[in-house]
Amino acid sequence: MGEVGSSFIRTIGGNSECLQAGGNVLVLEGLGHKKLDQFEGTYLLDLIGQDMIFLGQNQCGASLSQALAVAGVCVAQNQQNEASSAA
Repeated sequence: MGEVGSSFIRTIGGNSECLQAGGNVLVLEGLGHKKLDQFEGTYLLDLIGQDMIFLGQNQCGASLSQALAVAGVCVAQNQQNEASSAA
């Protein structure tokens, strides 16, 4: 695959902003090093957070498992925050 274009970067950035406005996060999984390197010159790493980007691995499903584990923690934290706010 080729380079990540500016339209893709704007779309991912806009989606991430919308998710964050609703108290959610965007998790990217299965990226290659070349794609991650392309993100480094943009605002996406700061917006999404390096801890929400998981590079592809040789073992099938390994990066997906890591991403799901982090997403599960985020969901639990959001639920706890909502319960605290409601109390």
